[in-house]
Amino acid sequence: MEFTEAYKQTGPCCFSPDARFLAVAVDYRLVVRDVVSLKVHPPSVPHLLSPLRSQGSRDCKDYINLLSCHSWEIMSAFAVDTVDLAGVEWSPDDSAIVVWDSLLEYKVLIYSPDGRCLFKYLAYESGLGVKSVAWSPCGQFLAVGSYDQAVRTLNHLTWKTFAEFTHAASIRSPCNAAIFKEVDDPWQLDMSELCLSEGFSRNMQDNGAENGTEGGGSRVKYAVMDVPITLPSTKPATDKPNPKQGIG
Repeated sequence: MEFTEAYKQTGPCCFSPDARFLAVAVDYRLVVRDVVSLKVHPPSVPHLLSPLRSQGSRDCKDYINLLSCHSWEIMSAFAVDTVDLAGVEWSPDDSAIVVWDSLLEYKVLIYSPDGRCLFKYLAYESGLGVKSVAWSPCGQFLAVGSYDQAVRTLNHLTWKTFAEFTHAASIRSPCNAAIFKEVDDPWQLDMSELCLSEGFSRNMQDNGAENGTEGGGSRVKYAVMDVPITLPSTKPATDKPNPKQGIG
């Protein structure tokens, strides 16, 4: 296995839509590389101030910069009400921009392209906040995954929550969901009609005994479980960063 040279990176990276180029934030610079040769591609734009997914930070405030894809000129720039901006996404119909704060602050902000704050959403104040945000393909719904094991869905008309989905620890009837459990299904091979050498046959039997199967292997299948059932869970370590919890 061959690896390329490690290149410096201090911010997020993103592929171009045609996957020909890779944009990487390095300190205050935006570096664009060719994905085949990894050579630095000549800029289309002289420089971007604080490039970070079209966002920046000035005067201890987070800003969003909107650039024209034709001239690469900054069309507008406005500050956002975040402590440490974690991400920003255009809606599919380009009518709104969603911004969310760091995981230490639960805050989701909806902005218009001209910088007006359309809605500020806070589900709770204590605990870790937003982990993932995703638009529906039509742009009419916005799903917010949180570290409290819940997904909250907002509509594009009032930006109010109209549905909330939680990860239940136990499932009881009545329940419309089907619960599947992954189980190992040993292969049952009929080798009575095969003409194999004695050594090869003994080797297959030995391997099957080591694996706990008679046929020398197993396959995975899914069995439907009956309710009530308790779902297994593992508590993340409290002394390690980036806990593996929440809705991703």
